[in-house]
Amino acid sequence: MKEPGEEMYIETTPNCKLIPETTYCLSSDPDGEHEVTPLSAEFVDYENYTNYCPTFQVLLSKLAQVKLNLTEKSTNESVWCIVIPANQIGGSPSTSSSPSSPYTPPGQDFFHRHKAELESRLGLLRPILSGLEKCRVLNPQEREEVENKDGSMRNRTLLLMLEKKGGPAQEEFYRVLLECDEYLVKYLMIMGHLNILVCRGGT
Repeated sequence: MKEPGEEMYIETTPNCKLIPETTYCLSSDPDGEHEVTPLSAEFVDYENYTNYCPTFQVLLSKLAQVKLNLTEKSTNESVWCIVIPANQIGGSPSTSSSPSSPYTPPGQDFFHRHKAELESRLGLLRPILSGLEKCRVLNPQEREEVENKDGSMRNRTLLLMLEKKGGPAQEEFYRVLLECDEYLVKYLMIMGHLNILVCRGGT
């Protein structure tokens, strides 16, 4: 049984690009002091991105710094690596050296995680702009400003406006994008979506 504060979730950065139907292996350093389960796992294109078990679990036999390395099984190529200091593992909420991360609504989280990819991958903007204007995120002058830009500057201008308008505007953008280009949203969400649960073992 694990006491409160004795486990932590780790999510990858956007730089971790995972390919569906590909098998990955997680290893820890120092080797042999931590149990990783499973040793390898196939990255699946999940239908539900918010409610599923962590892909990997790491059990720590003692409180010590741990380095995690994710590799593609077929090539043994490293695709993600992180070092977790001992003072960030476990501890009660009152003694933890770093506070829990505040909750971020899914639309805002999506916007900030994938802003760079959205700049190059947003397709036809007209239905997106229409949806944003309809829900009053954009006014007619702002929509015209976006439409008057050339090429990728349209996407960049729109994303900059949404960044300045804050969380509620980004939530509406996420909702509109889901309606207009559902498969782009799914693609971006599965790329680099890896959960790891680090637990302190009982002593």
